[in-house]
Parts: sequence; C-alpha cells; structure tokens
Amino acid sequence: MDVLIIADDLTGALDTASQFGDRTYVLLDYDFRLRADYLAVSTDTRLVSPEKASLKVRRVLNAGFSFSYLYKKTDSTMRGNVGAELGEISSSLDENIPFTPAFPEQGRIVVDGILYVQDKLLEETHYVKELPIRSSNLVDMVRATTNVKVDYWGGNGDILIFRDIRSRSDLSAAFDSLIDRHHVMGGSAGLAIELSKYLGTMRPQKPEAGGPILIVSGSENEVTRRQLRAISEHLPVLSLDSLGLMRAKEMLRRKEDVAVSFSLSSVSREALSMVSSLLTKCPVGGLIVVGGETLRSLLNYLGVKAIKIGESPEIGLAGGWIMGGALDGTPIVSKAGGFGSRDTLVNAWRWLKRS
Repeated sequence: MDVLIIADDLTGALDTASQFGDRTYVLLDYDFRLRADYLAVSTDTRLVSPEKASLKVRRVLNAGFSFSYLYKKTDSTMRGNVGAELGEISSSLDENIPFTPAFPEQGRIVVDGILYVQDKLLEETHYVKELPIRSSNLVDMVRATTNVKVDYWGGNGDILIFRDIRSRSDLSAAFDSLIDRHHVMGGSAGLAIELSKYLGTMRPQKPEAGGPILIVSGSENEVTRRQLRAISEHLPVLSLDSLGLMRAKEMLRRKEDVAVSFSLSSVSREALSMVSSLLTKCPVGGLIVVGGETLRSLLNYLGVKAIKIGESPEIGLAGGWIMGGALDGTPIVSKAGGFGSRDTLVNAWRWLKRS
C-alpha cells in the first residue's frame, strides 16, 4: 500500500481519500479484505477523551497495515484530539511529524502560527465551542492534548508546525521542504492534495445516480442549514417524523428526489431505522449524506464494509460507491456538516444526477 490515511471521523477519511484517485478505499470493517493502493480508516475519535483517542490510534497502527506514507488527517479547524493523535503516532513510530491544518481554498490559513477561518481568528468563529481550548494559536492548541514536544517547522519537536501558510503555493513549498525527509505527516485535506500530486495518482471514475436521489442530513451546523434552504428551492426537505417518512417513501417510489433532515441528537436507532426503511423499501439511485456522525451511524446500521472512492463533486466532498450490505454498489456523496458554500449541496445533487 502506498498511503495509509488515519482520520478522526468518517467524512474526514472520505474527503482526504478522495484526493488520491483510483484504487482508493475507505475501510469501515477491518476484517473486510481488499487490495488498495490508498486506504483510509476512521478512528471515530473526534468527540472522545484524549486518552481514548490515543488508544484507538495505537490500535490502527498495530492492525498490520503496511504503507509507504502515513497521513494523519486532522480537522482544518482543529476540532478533536489533534495533539493526542499526532503525539501517539510520533511516539509509536519514533517519527517527527510535520503538520499544518491549512486549506487556503476553504479559507483556512495560518499567519505567524495563528489559524484564521474565512478571515476571522479561529476563536472568533462558531467552531470555538468544539475546541479543546479557546485559542487560535496552533502550538497552544496542539499542546493542549499531548505531552510530546511541539515546535515550529525547523525547530526541535516531535510535532513540527508550519508557521505561515497563506496560499496554495505556500502549501506546495511546505510539502516540498518535508517530502525528502518525512514519510509521516499530518494536516487537513489541504496538505493531502500535495501528497497526491507528488505520487501522481490516476483520476477515478465518476459515480452517477441511476434513479432517485435521497439526501440525508443529521447536521445542526448553520452551514448545513443554509445549504438545506438552498436545496429546498429544488426539491422537498422533509423532517424525519412519521409524516415526513411517509411522504419521502411516496416520492422515492415515484422516482423523485427528496431530502430528509433531523437533529444530531436524534441519531438514534429509531432515526437510523427510519432512514434504513427508506433505503431498503424504496431503492435509490444515489445517496448524499451530510454530517460525519450521521454517515458513520447510517453506514454501520446498513452493514456497509467499505467505500470505493470515485471522482468528487468538489474539493472537500467525497464521491464513490458503497461496498457490502443492502446498498452494495450504490453511488454515494458525503459532506461534513460545516463544509462548503450555500450552493455546495445543490451542486453535489446536480453533479450526482448528471450523466
């Protein structure tokens, strides 16, 4: 295997894997065997304690995966246990890890070690509610969940943070400075693009819906709310209750596209059962899922083993095909709740429909 990607949630695994093209898979069931050039796994540790996050990362490292390069995918807004997970990899592999969460195309830039999101200090955005500490300083945020030494690139640390990444050219230069000496690195999907270009990956096939599309959203993020309002101008967005479920079934049976939405707090067996009922009783031609926890819970409930990565609608989204379970072979697009512009969901829907 050329690259092993370890992400802390499933949408992160998918959007990073989507940078690597053909023969790329995201594995949900470690016992499911497949031949891959590029493999991504999720530890599902975004919301757990630093100690548990470290343990789950260690289990992946001990699972017997072979790789030429290891990419530790982190959230571009520093949510989760970034320091703990990078520190565990550094300690387990005895490696210094270059790191940057920068993703200039998505408005994530670093200026003198400070992270900005859409021209605002990170701590002044809504993401601050999910951070380990209230800060925009990358060194401080990484140190918050690890005891390993943290320094800037060029210094003497176990985790080495790039101090200034303001553009794609800066990110390319950072990658060029590390690749000859490091086969382990960490960051958002932004830096992963550079590794993909370096390896010369092949463009994958495009997934295309062969029937009605179901959009499932379990994200309460304000970005998602705006995107649902935009898609509601093109198709119904229904609440996931008994009435909404009945109407959604009727629409899918008429081969009409529809979206269902529910709050994150209701990602329960009941909610999953209702969505599963839609998918199994009214076969769909394509599936779009918004929100990492929603995606993981739904795919686990449906017995999905892996996702084969295909072409993506845009940077930050992932397209592919479901492998295993009742929806084997179904085209799918995934999107993190807080990601994209107002029209991202509309564009993904149109893209999946287009032949």
